[in-house]
Amino acid sequence: MASKCIAKLESWLNISVKTTFLEECEYKIEDIPVLRLPLSKIIPHSRYKNSQIERTVVRIIDWCDKIEFKPDVIIGHWTNPNLDILPKLKKYYNAPIAMVMHDDGENIESLYDNDYKERLEYVDIIGYRSDAIKRRFEAKYGVQKNSFYCYSGCAKSFVEGVCVERTFEEVRNFVFVGMMIPRKYPQEILYALKDSDIKNFDMTYIGDGACATRIREQVDKENFSAQVHVLGRIPRESIKSYLERSDIFIMISKNETFGLVYLEAMAVGCIPIASRDEGFDGIIQDGVNGFLCEAGNVKELTQIINKINTMSSQELKRISSNAINTALNMTDEQVAKQYIEDINKIVSCKIC
Repeated sequence: MASKCIAKLESWLNISVKTTFLEECEYKIEDIPVLRLPLSKIIPHSRYKNSQIERTVVRIIDWCDKIEFKPDVIIGHWTNPNLDILPKLKKYYNAPIAMVMHDDGENIESLYDNDYKERLEYVDIIGYRSDAIKRRFEAKYGVQKNSFYCYSGCAKSFVEGVCVERTFEEVRNFVFVGMMIPRKYPQEILYALKDSDIKNFDMTYIGDGACATRIREQVDKENFSAQVHVLGRIPRESIKSYLERSDIFIMISKNETFGLVYLEAMAVGCIPIASRDEGFDGIIQDGVNGFLCEAGNVKELTQIINKINTMSSQELKRISSNAINTALNMTDEQVAKQYIEDINKIVSCKIC
């Protein structure tokens, strides 16, 4: 009964619903001290209580004092709760603040009412998780003077030693990896494959969520049990082997911040189909290192699949090779270094 309620919530909210609560803890990553301070709220997407914000700010300051640390720059990801937290820390430490946008800020006005402009003015540097987010944010709030891109990177260990020999003589193996929720449109992939010219397709879904049940029902209805495999959640280290044996990775979701799994698929030579004007548009160039489709558009996705089916193996090898090169140039080490360099460059100019 509980699992059915969670599935309905995921479908309604378009998010993955967590059923466990994190606890406060201290630990180290590569000798760097970390304090984890979980914040909770009853209503998803709502603002955190002022009392909780105040306690969090005090706890951060006390902990930094304990380890004798004073920040030169304060960085926060997500506007909620950081438009509440960052200005308070900025005032206390007299340090510039950077906020990284994982969305286009659509809910800023509704959450922060009439003082949202003042709160945004406190922010010295804006980071964008994708070019699409940058375009939409600037359309609402104007071009920001100090900004940078904050991409995710593929694990270096993931791209090292990749030696998948792809012939693309026959394209029939497709894969989806992600949360099985409506905004990811996993079921639409099956609709498109069914309508495509590739009748002997093999489709693998990896991930949990409300849509998994619907897809299993569709598989039974269409007698696709030999062609469609809904695996649920599997260990992350096992995903690579499924990507290696697949020709095409498809995820045409909306409100996609970035999507690290695209990079992981590209790293092993899988040709990606991603959403146009979403998080990976700009990294993927249509027809160069992958393909772009309107989010959730079954008809367009069918057309892209049919187009791929008519392309020569040499053309597909070229796109696959370009995909691999894109991933090789976006390892976690490389993008992390760029992240720090971009912020330091702005700060060294004294936010000029």
